[in-house]
Amino acid sequence: GILLMTLVVVLFMLIGLKAGHANSNVMSYWFQGEWWYNTILMFPLGMLYAYKENEVNSILRKAYIPLTILSLAALVVSDKVHRDLIGRSIYWTEWDTTNDIPDKLLGLSTETIFEIVFLLIVLLILSKLKIGNPILKALGKISLEIILTNYLVIHLLNFVYGKYGILIYIPAVLAGTILLAAVIYAIKNIVLERKTNFFDGKPQ
Repeated sequence: GILLMTLVVVLFMLIGLKAGHANSNVMSYWFQGEWWYNTILMFPLGMLYAYKENEVNSILRKAYIPLTILSLAALVVSDKVHRDLIGRSIYWTEWDTTNDIPDKLLGLSTETIFEIVFLLIVLLILSKLKIGNPILKALGKISLEIILTNYLVIHLLNFVYGKYGILIYIPAVLAGTILLAAVIYAIKNIVLERKTNFFDGKPQ
C-alpha cells in the first residue's frame, strides 16, 4: 500500500513538473503550478511514519537533544536556501530558459528538505507532550474555530513572511490562529450558549 501510494505520488509530481504554469498566473488549472505537488511527498512519508511509529518515536526519545539541535539548525539553513531560490523564481524559469525541469527539481528538493525537518521538529515537540495535557485539551475545544480561521490568518499575516521569513511567519500564524479561534469560541459560548468557562464549557 505504501509503495503503491508512493508511486502514485511520484507520478503526480512528474505530471506537475512537466505541466509548468498557466499563462494567466491563476491557480485554476489542474497540475499547473508547484502548489499542486510541492508538499504531496509528505503523504507517503506520513504513511511510512504511521507504519514504523513505535520505532521512530523510540529513536526520537533516545536522541532528543542532538536531534533537536540538528533539526533547528537544518531548518534555518534550508529556509534560507529555499527563500533565495524562490527569490530567483526557481519554479518559473520555463518562460526564460529550457532548463526549467532541473530548476524545478532544485526548488522542490530544498522545499522537501525543509518540510521533512519541520515535521521532525513537530514530532520532537509532541514527544514531550502527554495526552490529557491542559494545552491540548484547550486546543481541542477550539479545533473547529482553528480550522475555520487558519486560512484567513495565513493571508492576513502574509506580509510577515516577506519581511521576516518563515521562521517568524509560522509561529505568528499559529499564535494568531489560536488567539482568533479562542475569541470566536468565547463569543459563541457567551452569545449563543451563555457559557463563559473556556476549558470545560460549564455554565456560570
